[in-house]
Amino acid sequence: MTNDITFSSAAIAAFLTAGILATLLPIAAIVFFKLKNKDVKLRYVFVGAVTFPVFALILEQISHYFMLPIVQQSTVAYVIYGTLAAGIFEETGRFVAYKIFCKKGSDPRASIMYGLGHGGIESIILLGLTMLSYAITAVTINAMGMNSIMSSVPAEQTDLVIAQFTALSEFTMSKALINVVERLIAITLHVSLSVVVFASIKLKGKLWLFPAAIALHAIFDVPAALYQSGVITSLVVVELLLFVEAVIIAFVAVKIYKQLKSELSAEVPEPQETEKTEEITAE
Repeated sequence: MTNDITFSSAAIAAFLTAGILATLLPIAAIVFFKLKNKDVKLRYVFVGAVTFPVFALILEQISHYFMLPIVQQSTVAYVIYGTLAAGIFEETGRFVAYKIFCKKGSDPRASIMYGLGHGGIESIILLGLTMLSYAITAVTINAMGMNSIMSSVPAEQTDLVIAQFTALSEFTMSKALINVVERLIAITLHVSLSVVVFASIKLKGKLWLFPAAIALHAIFDVPAALYQSGVITSLVVVELLLFVEAVIIAFVAVKIYKQLKSELSAEVPEPQETEKTEEITAE
């Protein structure tokens, strides 16, 4: 393979577009929802933003370290493990976060804020920062040459690294937009499942919604797992399947959200707000 790799302005623009959109769109969604619901607590966004890396990027990755070498020999085992692991770790993360930080709150809008934080930070970390780093790397390679990068790469990894940079140099705007759409679908999923898990805690007799959320998450991830294992070869097919699944799960979440609003008093203030109200009344 040749070391003579350069990045076109179109490829760099695609990196920047994907990176900026993946970062700004979830932030815009949070701001929009907050402006529409001024009394909802912003802290739920930060709870979701912290929970995702802890459960998905740390705990789940530890599990992958031990389990992937075992299941990679079988496509069926790989798909089952991969989909269930994502569902178990992320939905358990939601459940634990609600139990700790939403113990007394009963406003269902908290689940939407949490979901935007969870899905938003995933979008920023997995796509936003990654694409922006690719743009910086591309500009560096164009300015200093590929040899400046390869000088620090071990000889046995040279072909792999060159292949990776060659693929990156062919990145297009259409690929960038597909990646952004994928993140929007994922955010929709996270908001929907955040509502489902919230309901499993706040609605009497609905604890079964927690394992249901794990199952829904696992089913959602099946097309991506099949693509990674080579069973499905078309990325467009995968994205279409994910879109359809996200719409169905969102429909279920809307039904549950309406039930939450009807059964819970969203107007009941949280403890600290109640105390303030009592003080004003006393005065």
